Amino acid sequence: MFPPERPVTGNVPFPSVRDWDSLKITLQRTTCYGNCPAYEVQIDGNGDVVFDGKRRRNISREALQALLEVFRKANYFSLDREYRILATDLPTYIVSVSIDGQSMSVEDYGGLQVGMPTSVRDVEDAIDETAGTRDWLKHHR
Repeated sequence: MFPPERPVTGNVPFPSVRDWDSLKITLQRTTCYGNCPAYEVQIDGNGDVVFDGKRRRNISREALQALLEVFRKANYFSLDREYRILATDLPTYIVSVSIDGQSMSVEDYGGLQVGMPTSVRDVEDAIDETAGTRDWLKHHR
């Protein structure tokens, strides 16, 4: 059982993409004490996806726009920059997005246990889904 979500207090509008070349989204997942896959996936405005700096694929503009809609629904630029529980055995998830010079990064370390909005996990999961990281994790390491 998690505590109630902390309200999102800011209201920074999610930017519209004017220059698709400026768009960069990254998701980093770190290790934990246990079996947590550690990797980084990056997606740019051309639809190029890079997994751990080695594996590559391309996604459509429509898939990219759908991913940005998940960020928009999360009111991403108004979130806190970190949601951390006092523990030492969890993975850290860091999501960063940069659009036309506006950047935001959110660190999730057991965040749901300290009232992080579930929409942050929705963004993390949407990045993995859009990038297809599950396919790469089968062959990782």
